[in-house]
Amino acid sequence: MTVTRRWRWRTAGGLICLVLVAGGAMGCGKGGADSTAGSTANCKSVDKVNYVLAAASVTLGSVGYAQVPQELGFFAEECLDVTIQASGQTNSEIALAQMETGRFDVGVPATLSQVVFAGKKPVTKSVFFTAFTNIGLYVPDNGPVQSPADLAGKRMGVTSIGTGTAIYCLESARLDGVAANQIEQVPINSGLAAVAEALRSKKIDSWCGIDSDGIAFTNAGLPSHRLDTKFDKDLLPPGTLVATHKMIQERPDVLKRFLRALLKGYTFALAAPDKATAIALKLYPESKPAADNDQEAFKKALAIVQERMKNSRPPGYPQTSLGFTSDDALNRGIEPLKAAGLVPGNITLDAWRDLSLLNDVAKDFDPAPIEELARTYKAPSF
Repeated sequence: MTVTRRWRWRTAGGLICLVLVAGGAMGCGKGGADSTAGSTANCKSVDKVNYVLAAASVTLGSVGYAQVPQELGFFAEECLDVTIQASGQTNSEIALAQMETGRFDVGVPATLSQVVFAGKKPVTKSVFFTAFTNIGLYVPDNGPVQSPADLAGKRMGVTSIGTGTAIYCLESARLDGVAANQIEQVPINSGLAAVAEALRSKKIDSWCGIDSDGIAFTNAGLPSHRLDTKFDKDLLPPGTLVATHKMIQERPDVLKRFLRALLKGYTFALAAPDKATAIALKLYPESKPAADNDQEAFKKALAIVQERMKNSRPPGYPQTSLGFTSDDALNRGIEPLKAAGLVPGNITLDAWRDLSLLNDVAKDFDPAPIEELARTYKAPSF
């Protein structure tokens, strides 16, 4: 059935948010009045879930786990009333600290930040891995840094010092013999256009960022590439969905329904990245890349979504299901962090990760109906 959409801006404590409610949605975007979203009309009850993204705003990179399940009603179909908020900064520690206060039930931070946080405070556990190869060091093709070893004495741009992304890049450099104190970290929070200009003008020599950043540099006419590093990106997934211990222990059925909605969202976005892109731009037109016309903007946006979808598939996919990776890979990925003193030497997987609920959901999940929906869905046009 169709539902009516109502749109308005809402802020809470400086956070940008959208609210998915029974029978409709309210959000940061300024989309149209019609929707194909599902409904909670057949639900005996509706459960509230508060959801935080470690980001300045809801971006194109989150289509699989935010915009698509929101717009297509996958949350509503699971009898969920989901509030999605961006933490306001690209800083996972802020999102995790907000979860510690009990403000949020689930969130998407960097895995490194989650492991470090869980090593100090038993508050959250990873319940789904959202990305596998999306963090890296980006450099101009003709710049002075062409390997992590070249970072000694150089300037590395970061969104902010101490983030999980920055830790990842510093660890990549450490494994090539460069200590963190040999690198000058330069925070840049004014957008990727400013980062591209800083790289072009040599104010920074490298950028510690994510897959969509590399696409943005290409879109901005800056020839660049991601460095190969010894910190194997397949070992420790850069992105993860986490849930509070309270959510896992006291509301496991609600969390399983939430995870099922995410599996639906990812399945749709993988099957139809162009339609997922159209959905994201409908909900959040402010995420549209700068371009001379809408057609060119859509092409740039699609490149970002395609890159993220490629990086959302776990090693061994489809034999390895979405959201999973092997214990062996995670253990090997944690070893360098133990050696660097970033996490306790005795930390175990059970201290920060619990995929048991995802396993319950995944074994009964049938992607075929969602893939058929992706084939027949009439996406918004641009």
